[in-house]
Amino acid sequence: MLHAFGLQLKRGHELQLLGDLALIRLQRLVHQQARFLGHRPLRLEATHYIRGQLQNPAIHGWTLGPCHHRGYGTLLGLLHERIVDAWITSDLQDLPESPLYTVIPLWDWPGELVVNPCHPLAGERRLTLSDLSRFPSLILPEHLYPGLARVVHAKGFGQESQLKRYDVGSWDGLTEDAATISYGSCLSLAADANL
Repeated sequence: MLHAFGLQLKRGHELQLLGDLALIRLQRLVHQQARFLGHRPLRLEATHYIRGQLQNPAIHGWTLGPCHHRGYGTLLGLLHERIVDAWITSDLQDLPESPLYTVIPLWDWPGELVVNPCHPLAGERRLTLSDLSRFPSLILPEHLYPGLARVVHAKGFGQESQLKRYDVGSWDGLTEDAATISYGSCLSLAADANL
């Protein structure tokens, strides 16, 4: 069917259509207008942290997507191509300023450093950067989260080079996963109360 319209499907991290997309873009525009007029449910994507909260109970008039995409590029593409109608994200710092999109902040919270409950720093207070630098920190891919990665990297976290400087003696007996410092928010803490 795709070949009849001169299109090809490229497999990768996400499926991608190649070729003259004019007809499919017009079709997506018509389908989105039908959704806006109430003929079909609107399409919603969200960060994976809140998928469960959006499913139970389901939001009337909306169809929820898989909520498993990483970073912002794919989801901006889904919005741009009119495949989804709205996207709930916790990555506001990575959204480009564009007149094509309307951003409505729903919440605001400070980011936090979080660890596994068996982590040697769990429950400790008044930690210094030297206390934290003894442990590996979760790497943030700059191509997926450029704004957040800049902030985290400026503090000395989330870079491959950070993982080469940690002090293994500080966490002897723990797996690297249990010893890794990660980044949290009210959404990630709700998804994993053990952090």
